[in-house]
Amino acid sequence: MEGDYNPEVSRGDHFEQQFAKKEVIQTTAGPTEIVDIKPLFPKDTVPILLAPGWGDTPQSYKESLKVIHDGNRRVLSVSHPRRGENITGEYPDYPMAEIRKMQSLIGVISQKNLGKVDVIAHSEGAINAIIAATLHPDKFRNIVLVSPGGLIGEDKLRKLVTRMHVSSIHDITQAMRSFHEIGPLTNAGVAMAKYFLNNPNRAREELKAIAKSDILEMIKNLHDGGIGIAIIQGEDDPIFPISRIGEVLRDSKDSIDGFYSFKGGHNKIITEARYTKSALNALDDLRHKHQGNHPAQPA
Repeated sequence: MEGDYNPEVSRGDHFEQQFAKKEVIQTTAGPTEIVDIKPLFPKDTVPILLAPGWGDTPQSYKESLKVIHDGNRRVLSVSHPRRGENITGEYPDYPMAEIRKMQSLIGVISQKNLGKVDVIAHSEGAINAIIAATLHPDKFRNIVLVSPGGLIGEDKLRKLVTRMHVSSIHDITQAMRSFHEIGPLTNAGVAMAKYFLNNPNRAREELKAIAKSDILEMIKNLHDGGIGIAIIQGEDDPIFPISRIGEVLRDSKDSIDGFYSFKGGHNKIITEARYTKSALNALDDLRHKHQGNHPAQPA
């Protein structure tokens, strides 16, 4: 059995016990709170790291984490620290705001002795996860990007913030129509507000980094190096429109292993279990496609 939990408890209780058990690890980005959720009967020895979007925390993705647990995969996620030492001089090619988050992700992988991980990265999480894999490719197996930032070409901060406001209004309207979405979207909204208020200067720095990030060449290099890459994109995503992502990827189809679209907006992975299941299915497809490129991981 995986984890120190009674196998006779229900699957839901097994998840809840672990989700409630927050852990703080020290990374170069600062004290980093994580969740580490293990299934009773894991079907894969490689864990999944869920890289959150801007302002989001594991609480925002509670339903997604439960779907992954119920799919018999170990999953970890992180609350990026809002304060910590500034990092200077080491990473001139990348925005410092994303380097801090990269270091949170790598700190989790290293200090939890995870070996390689699969990644599901949402929104801004795609940017720092791809940077992490670029700088530490030996720690990554396959990556699924859900409504990713960094793939719409040239962007402006003002336009990005405007589209984020449009997305928020869209989410509120959707929650009023679908009762089951109210809780997850409220959790995400509260997390985002706390995130901004805890360090507004850093939050603005991060938004600027999102606007100017371009991860396409990094994706190409990772794919050439044997890391599987898939993208799942909402057809109605106002923050990172599918039409603009399609334009950027038009001449780079050989650099990804799968592109999946779905009906819905930017945060559907937070509110709808089926979209997390789609990400798990995409990881399974990548594993089967790239199986010969990756040695088995120790249990």
